[in-house]
Amino acid sequence: MRYKVREDSFLELAELHFYQDRQEVKPVNIVACEPYYANDDEFKLANCFDYDPLTYFLSKTEGQELIFDFGSEVLINKILCIPRNDDNFIRPGDTYELFYWGKEEEVFFLRDGEQFFVNSLPID
Repeated sequence: MRYKVREDSFLELAELHFYQDRQEVKPVNIVACEPYYANDDEFKLANCFDYDPLTYFLSKTEGQELIFDFGSEVLINKILCIPRNDDNFIRPGDTYELFYWGKEEEVFFLRDGEQFFVNSLPID
């Protein structure tokens, strides 16, 4: 399997995991491009597999790719791919709100644990 970025982009990847149903399928070999700083753990390839979306791999040059060898033919029906980010995701268990502005600021959507609360939007 090949993960390739555009020719004008650096390869910046926080997590990449392959699954057959709920079972993770791990490659036996990865052909990787050179990291941005070869002697710096901040950009190492292992960061893509540490289940920490704040760590990441960064290529030294643009237009690079990663090639994943699974050793034999495998069935992959789910891929978890998280680009480099600043953890602006909503994670399980987080409480968050989505606001809108009508005559005043009102909560439109609230998620707390496993429950959803949605207010109706007025139609003007």
